[in-house]
Amino acid sequence: MCVRHVMMIALAAGSAWWLAAAESSPLPWTPPEDISPFLGDPDRGPEPSDQHRQQSDRQIPTIEVSWPINVGNPFTDWGHFRLDRRVTGARRGPGSDIRMDVPSRNRDEVAAYHGRFTTRAWGDGALLRYSIMVPDPQEAPRPEGGYPLVISCPGAGGVGEEGLASWRLHGAAVWANDHYRRQMPAVVVILHPQHRTISYTGEDSEENWGIKTLPAFDAYLELIDHYAAADGIDPRRISVYGHSMGGSSVWALVRARPQLFAAAVPLAGSPFSQAADYPLLNGTPMWIMMGNNDPWNGSKTYLMAYRAMRAAGHQQVRFWEIQDIGHSGSALTIMPVHQWMWSQVREE
Repeated sequence: MCVRHVMMIALAAGSAWWLAAAESSPLPWTPPEDISPFLGDPDRGPEPSDQHRQQSDRQIPTIEVSWPINVGNPFTDWGHFRLDRRVTGARRGPGSDIRMDVPSRNRDEVAAYHGRFTTRAWGDGALLRYSIMVPDPQEAPRPEGGYPLVISCPGAGGVGEEGLASWRLHGAAVWANDHYRRQMPAVVVILHPQHRTISYTGEDSEENWGIKTLPAFDAYLELIDHYAAADGIDPRRISVYGHSMGGSSVWALVRARPQLFAAAVPLAGSPFSQAADYPLLNGTPMWIMMGNNDPWNGSKTYLMAYRAMRAAGHQQVRFWEIQDIGHSGSALTIMPVHQWMWSQVREE
């Protein structure tokens, strides 16, 4: 079904304080002149947490950080930046004002925003359901090339019917607030896989750890291909992001469709173990993010991926290695990430 045939969603009433905050939010967002409060300690390595040492099912080789970090602006420049956790708003302090929080701990407020989406089955729904929001042309007239398409991939907590009620999953409903709808209008798709999309491979004694795609991932590709070609979508402005299993899905989607995405943001997922996979990513600007204290693999796998991407010739990769956060999805909720995704245009 083409996007123009998708039923327009009646606007749901939102939280007054949230709408007021959204109305006052700067757009386009300008990075602060003093970025030092956001930068972490460049001398600290990607140490794993005690939980990782005890529970990891794969051994990640020791990595020495030997290239410049914290050089330039982490919001605008391509490169590797170790950031203080405050950049994600994980605690009060410098940087928390840049975050566009979904009122994610109030289920009623989240439901109000998600109520602006239509949820439906893909095919027979056995592998995939999804929620879609289409801009109101009265609020934001359709651009000549069509609207951008933004795709949100959930973590394992978003699998199955229970995932449809998860406030964590619906963090992507931030795109439904009035400010975003007017200033960054986009067709937004939140994926609801009914089974896992990714499995993880490799044993303790092996170095060939990695990711394997499952049938629900193939349903992702079918849906994305469909909407990428739909009337009303700008095929040059398709972006995808996700956390955990969703982050792993983002890596795999860019590999599977190397000429499709204008922007990709994988957070706290697993990248590829084989160097041959990384040249396929070269045509896609990527903003990769990992907490250095993630309980499963720390930031070591992303450090390896970043090195592999640079070795393969990737020129548009920004790496946020966030100091002192674990397996958190909070970095996906800050408005500069959304603005970057929305504004990216793929070169023909």
